[in-house]
Amino acid sequence: MIRIQLNIHVPLIVSALL
Repeated sequence: MIRIQLNIHVPLIVSALL
């Protein structure tokens, strides 16, 4: 479950930075 959340949060943070 934690991995899934990270997989969702990481792209969101990266997309926000980009």
